[in-house]
Amino acid sequence: MAFMEQGLGQQARDLIDTTKATEPWEEAVALLWHAHCRPGDAPVPESDLDRTLDASVQLLAHPDAPTAVFQTRTGLSALELDGAGRHTARILDAPSPASPDSTPTPHATPCSTPSPPLLWTAARQTR
Repeated sequence: MAFMEQGLGQQARDLIDTTKATEPWEEAVALLWHAHCRPGDAPVPESDLDRTLDASVQLLAHPDAPTAVFQTRTGLSALELDGAGRHTARILDAPSPASPDSTPTPHATPCSTPSPPLLWTAARQTR
């Protein structure tokens, strides 16, 4: 996050790439951060986008009430990357972290304006 605040996106991506994830959720977050650290005019390659959104959907597939806010931010950060909407249904149809037995939420159109990823924004607010 510090690299991104200084406009050093490549250094941020390099740090993320050299970090070893030990938990599945860490891999999903690293992939999301890596994708969000790209320059605004450089789209995420389709294969990287697919891998990132697949990892996010896997994280959302196991609702956990104590981490509901984290899972929600993960889903929203994933939606921000899915500009074409190819993965929107999969992300939105993931079970709700707060209530695993709930019905899927209605589909929405992903945001078309770039903004900092919610995971990054949330981490900045806790400092």
